[in-house]
Amino acid sequence: MKYLPLLLCLFIGSFTYAQFGIKVNYASYNLKVSASGISASETVDGFGVGLDYAFELGETTLIAGLNADFLSEDGESETAITPSAVIRYPIGDSFGLRGGLALVNWSDVEDPIKSSLIHLPLGLDVGVSDELSLIASYSIALGDRLDGEGKFTDNNINVGLHYSF
Repeated sequence: MKYLPLLLCLFIGSFTYAQFGIKVNYASYNLKVSASGISASETVDGFGVGLDYAFELGETTLIAGLNADFLSEDGESETAITPSAVIRYPIGDSFGLRGGLALVNWSDVEDPIKSSLIHLPLGLDVGVSDELSLIASYSIALGDRLDGEGKFTDNNINVGLHYSF
């Protein structure tokens, strides 16, 4: 059962045009905590790298990806690993809209904070050439990372370059 997603990707990939890609990006996470009417937020910035595999299905493209964001603030470093499934819909010759689901996983968390949370990444890409594109996305947290009272979210912005092989 654990190999079902891999077999599904290989099956779809055998009938469609597919390609690998790599990505480098700037990442900015807005960590917001609210409890008992009091809220606080903090912004953590860094850079990220990623790999993806895209399947063209008619006009749309299904992109399965894995991204790692390396963040730091005040000498403290964090890593967010994000597997994602995104659909790209073209809105012109070189523009595309993106939307899907992502699971943001933090490397170093302590109770009562959950290490992962489902996100809704929405974005836009602009093709510079056949292989190179600029990508910008905003990822909205779909839930709460805090167990118990209060709420903790980690919305983020990513802007970067993508190269397709």
